[in-house]
Amino acid sequence: MVEREAVIEKVEGWLEKLGFNYAKEQVDSEGGGKEPVLYIRFRGKAKQPDFDVYIIARGDWILCRARLATADQIPKAKRAEFYRALLNAVFRYSEVSFSADDDGNIFVECDIHRTSDLRTFEEEFKSLPVGMGIFAEELAPKFGIKLGKG
Repeated sequence: MVEREAVIEKVEGWLEKLGFNYAKEQVDSEGGGKEPVLYIRFRGKAKQPDFDVYIIARGDWILCRARLATADQIPKAKRAEFYRALLNAVFRYSEVSFSADDDGNIFVECDIHRTSDLRTFEEEFKSLPVGMGIFAEELAPKFGIKLGKG
């Protein structure tokens, strides 16, 4: 747990240097006990929704993720076509990683090794708002996925 705290403290320093406002909470961890989580709200442009990014330390990795849509938001009749389009977007936009959890919720994410430096963190972290924009402007409208602010 002490190691996780040290990694999160390093990330807090990077976020402060980059000018991000964030919140820190202790949440239940998968292995029992509590773990620190950082939260950042990205404000969407115009009709784009806001997305919340959460950052946790797991093993050798700093995991940065934002849920873009729940499984229930994806029309059942279009799911196969949607997942194909999502994979194609990962192929077309090399800096962006979309993923799905076990429940089918859709995320944009970047995983950064804990030994990384500020420059690497900044470059990887920039991919999150890019992915949010691609999802909100390209994928969600194409498949009738309703996001906030419309």
